[in-house]
Amino acid sequence: MDILDVIVHLFSLERGYIFKNTSVISIYYGRKQKTIMDKLQKIESLIATLAPDFAKFYNDNNNAAGTRVRKGMQELKTLAQDIRVEVQNKKNEA
Repeated sequence: MDILDVIVHLFSLERGYIFKNTSVISIYYGRKQKTIMDKLQKIESLIATLAPDFAKFYNDNNNAAGTRVRKGMQELKTLAQDIRVEVQNKKNEA
């Protein structure tokens, strides 16, 4: 039994799910309601944090601010995709 099998077994006991990719192991717990609300708060916070960088990039041509905007938008995309998957899974459970 290798380490991945042990991890899968431990998390299956906690009613979680594990997805194996070539180099990434993502662990998802079944606390969907709390997770979605946390992610929604992260999205709201992220948007508020990025607003000044948008202004710096578009108004002042600040390239470092543009890099922060791109990084933040990638994080936003990831959070949105996670929420989308959770909503779809909840819909399919019904």
